[in-house]
Amino acid sequence: MSEKPAESLRRKWIEPVVAVLMALTTLCTAWCSYESAAWTRRSNRLMNESNAVERRAALLDVQGSQALIIHASMFMQLLAAQHAGNEKLASSFLPSYECSSCLRPNELSFRIRQNQIHS
Repeated sequence: MSEKPAESLRRKWIEPVVAVLMALTTLCTAWCSYESAAWTRRSNRLMNESNAVERRAALLDVQGSQALIIHASMFMQLLAAQHAGNEKLASSFLPSYECSSCLRPNELSFRIRQNQIHS
């Protein structure tokens, strides 16, 4: 059985067209893989930066809470000293309480302990 010339011509072009389509598909797949890897790297880098900022924020939150507790404690001791009529102790708190925002929490707790010892 002989094939018709139109079918024979069509069969000749099918294989090269299929090969070109497969090559294009392979190139597109490789490009998509490359882009996916690039975006994954960028995403991971930004996630690491975000985690670092989140850890820093948590640290600052804890330090702020500690400073708040120390300030409240100093204020309560100031009120207790004034209520007890111990003006010497109360006056020793006023300068340290007014400038307490410029001190670190460890320095503030040291001053509180110092005032408790000397009272």
